[in-house]
Amino acid sequence: MVARNPVRRLLRTPEQVPAAVDRLRDALDVQRGYSEAGDIDAFAEADELFYRTLVAAGGNICRSASTPVRPTGSAG
Repeated sequence: MVARNPVRRLLRTPEQVPAAVDRLRDALDVQRGYSEAGDIDAFAEADELFYRTLVAAGGNICRSASTPVRPTGSAG
């Protein structure tokens, strides 16, 4: 499930979409790595960071706006 409101807000600023898509792809790559490694805890952390990245891309200031996409864990 993707949060609709942050996506709608992001689409109001189309010039920011390419950079946001790059950040979201990076976050998904991290999640995929943890999924493949079977590291459920790190995957859950990466999932949370994906959504924080999405919310930040939509223009909301959140605690994770300066948090790196890569969480700590055994893969990635």
